[in-house]
Amino acid sequence: MDTAETLEYGGKTYKTVKIGTQIWMAENLNYAGPNGDIGRYYDNDPANGEKYGRLYAWEEAMKVCPEGWHLPSKEEWEILMNFAGGEKIAGKKLKAKDGWFEDGNGTDDYGFSALPGGLCFSDGNFIDVGSRGYWWSSAYEHNSFRAYYCGICYCDEDTRRNANKFLLISVRFIKDHQQMLITTAEQQEVADSILDSVYLRLLSMDATKETILQMLADAGLKDKGSISYLVEKLLIKMTEDFLNGEKAYSLQYSSALEILKEMNVSVDLGSQIRSYVINRAVRRLEQECPNLSVLFKILERLDLVEEP
Repeated sequence: MDTAETLEYGGKTYKTVKIGTQIWMAENLNYAGPNGDIGRYYDNDPANGEKYGRLYAWEEAMKVCPEGWHLPSKEEWEILMNFAGGEKIAGKKLKAKDGWFEDGNGTDDYGFSALPGGLCFSDGNFIDVGSRGYWWSSAYEHNSFRAYYCGICYCDEDTRRNANKFLLISVRFIKDHQQMLITTAEQQEVADSILDSVYLRLLSMDATKETILQMLADAGLKDKGSISYLVEKLLIKMTEDFLNGEKAYSLQYSSALEILKEMNVSVDLGSQIRSYVINRAVRRLEQECPNLSVLFKILERLDLVEEP
């Protein structure tokens, strides 16, 4: 078990744990938001909140992320499951050593300490505490009423993913990848200082992987962490401009994304873009995104997104 630093959020200190290359919260979120009106305790009993945390609808979960952390993508859940031996046996290794019905406890090999917090339906009915745990992902289906979650049952070692945005279930955040990779504040400052010039070069018609890497090397960015940090910043900037119909048009965006893919850094490009698009949509539902459908076609062509 590789324990990480604690997370201070909303007046509470949360344990975290490093599992493979990921840093996860090691307990469920118990935060009611700045106005105290986000999420619910199981059976509306605060005692359940102390043990299982609060239960949240998907859109609530998307809005309460602490800085530097995010709701895990479907792919990030899959990375965790694969690290724990695959989804057919991962549940046993991720479940806490006690707290599950009928001797359905786990071995808690990595300190994830999954507990069966149950769920709440939109009509206010609660079920499954003690027998099943469910945790949101940021991934949603093209049908806007459905989103993916990870589910673990007391009765077997399997993990499951299903979807319904109207359920209230548990939340675990995962630490932003860029903060795990970046090594010094100085490197981050250098990356930020050259972001605009690298961005313009990336969108030029004669840009190549070699020319971009040379720009980074000339600025002193050669290690994997600082390059990955800059790539994530570039992804956000160019995707924002593309969705707004500015600067990065379809061909330019596609070519730039292909170059970033060829650089083979430790960034899940498709997952990062989809997480950004989801967060953008939640924050700016009133804004029109004229290039959204074209964006997903580009991601599919570059094998950066699963077929719906």
